[in-house]
Amino acid sequence: MGCPRTGFFRTDRRMRLGYAISVSGAAPDTLMLTKFDVLPIRFLLSVFSLRLGDFVRLAPDGKIAKQIGTTFRRLEERAAPSAAGNEVRAATAQFLVQRVWDGAPVASIFIACHLLVMLGRGLDDVGSCGAYHVILQMGLSGFVAVLLLSFFAFAPQLRWLMRSPLILQFQMMFMHRHQAIRPPPYVYVSDGGLIECLGVLLLLRRRMPLIICSDACEDMNVTLRALLDTIHLARAEKLCSFFDVRDPRRDVQLSMAEVRHSRCPYLCLGIRYEPTEAGGEAMEGELLYIRMRLAPDDAAPERGLLEKAELMGKPIPPHGSTFDSNGNGGARRHDASDASDAMPPRREMNGLWCSGPCARRCPGRRFPDFGTGNQFLQPRHFANLCAL
Repeated sequence: MGCPRTGFFRTDRRMRLGYAISVSGAAPDTLMLTKFDVLPIRFLLSVFSLRLGDFVRLAPDGKIAKQIGTTFRRLEERAAPSAAGNEVRAATAQFLVQRVWDGAPVASIFIACHLLVMLGRGLDDVGSCGAYHVILQMGLSGFVAVLLLSFFAFAPQLRWLMRSPLILQFQMMFMHRHQAIRPPPYVYVSDGGLIECLGVLLLLRRRMPLIICSDACEDMNVTLRALLDTIHLARAEKLCSFFDVRDPRRDVQLSMAEVRHSRCPYLCLGIRYEPTEAGGEAMEGELLYIRMRLAPDDAAPERGLLEKAELMGKPIPPHGSTFDSNGNGGARRHDASDASDAMPPRREMNGLWCSGPCARRCPGRRFPDFGTGNQFLQPRHFANLCAL
C-alpha cells in the first residue's frame, strides 16, 4: 500500500477483501474532496457521516497489543490446543486491543472534560455560580487545548494525538494536512477512481514489463475512456508511450476504436518506457487490456448462480458467446441449439430485482451496462457478470 512519492507500507495481514473493496468504493466523499474541496463541504461530510473511506493503520501494533495477543493465544491453546480458529481469535483480540489503546488517551481526556461540564451544570442548578463558571471553563478549556495541540502533532511528544479517531476526523474537517518526519500512524484511504480508475498508472511508474488490466468502469458506448485517461496521464508525466503491437506505425487510438465491434476478448498494446537517465536505453513492455462487454450478436442465455465446483474448476465460456477464444478477431462458431431455451438472453437482463416475463418491461440499463448508482444487484447479476 502506497506509492513512490510517499513510500510503500506493508498491508495489514488482518485486512479482509470485503473491507478493502468497501473502502476502495468510497466514491461520494472522494468526489467531494477532489471537486468541491471547501470547508463547508468537509463540515457537512463530517456532521452527517457521509464519508465511506476509512483510516487505515500504517504503523505496526504496539508492545502492549502484541503482549495481549500473545497471552490470548496461549490461553486459547491451553483451552483447545487443536482448534482451528485460535489464531484468528488471537489476531482479532490483538487488533481490538490496539484500536482501543490508540483511542483511549484522547478519549479519556474528552470524557474527563465532558464530566467537568456536566458537573458544572449540576452546580449551576444548586445556585453555586462561582464554582459553576470555574469548572465549566476548565472543561471547555480542556476540549480546546487538545484540539489546538493536535495541529502541532508533528512534534514527537504530541504524536500520540494522531492515533485518535476524533482528532483525525477533526483535522480532516478543517482541511489540515499532517506533515512530519515520521509518517502518521493512520492514513485516510478512499476511492482513487476519480484520479485514475484502472490502477495502471502506478504500475507504469514502476516500469512493469507486463500489465494485465480488467476494465469494468461505466462505459456503455465502449469508448475506453478509462484507458484513454491513463494514456493521457502517462504522457503528461512523460512515463511512456503506447503502440499497436501488430503494427507499431498505427495510431493506438484507431486500434482502441475497433474494440467496440471486435470479437476479440482483449486488446494488446505495446509500451515504450522513456529512459530514466540521459543517454539511457528505452525499455519495452506490454499491456493486456480486457474490457467488460458483450461481443456483437451475443446469444448466451442468462445463467444460474455460481457453484463451488464451478469456481474451483477451469472457466468455461458460456454457450452463445460470440467472443473468439483464439483472440484472432474472428467469430467463434456457435450452434444455436446449445443455448438453453428456458432462460432469456443475458443481454436483456435488467439491473433490478424483477425477473421472468416482466423483466423485459422493467426500465433501466441492460446487462452488463448497469449504472454505478445501481445498488440493487442480485446474486444472479453477480453470477452473470463473473461469467462474462
